[in-house]
Amino acid sequence: MESEHGPDVAGNNTAGPFEEYELFYRHSYTMTAVYCVAYFIVFIVGLVGNSFVIAVVFRAPRMRTVTNFFIVNLALADVLVIVFCLPATLMSNIFVHTTERSRV
Repeated sequence: MESEHGPDVAGNNTAGPFEEYELFYRHSYTMTAVYCVAYFIVFIVGLVGNSFVIAVVFRAPRMRTVTNFFIVNLALADVLVIVFCLPATLMSNIFVHTTERSRV
């Protein structure tokens, strides 16, 4: 059954209670799920790995060298990028901005 709006951006011809929201998706539902799972894995691995780096340097006194403090600063910056930029990037990869939708 074809929607009254035609196919969405991903080429889906589905009808249902959420068909108006399908116009905002950049990809199919399967690809959207793949994006979410991949970003979730990167988010968890990034947080856990960088937290381990920070914890090891601060818990072991002999690891407190100038070089390791530089690595801790990089790990902290990476955590901030993961927390603040990764979700926004995921949203921009999943959804279409309204000005982009009007060009399609």
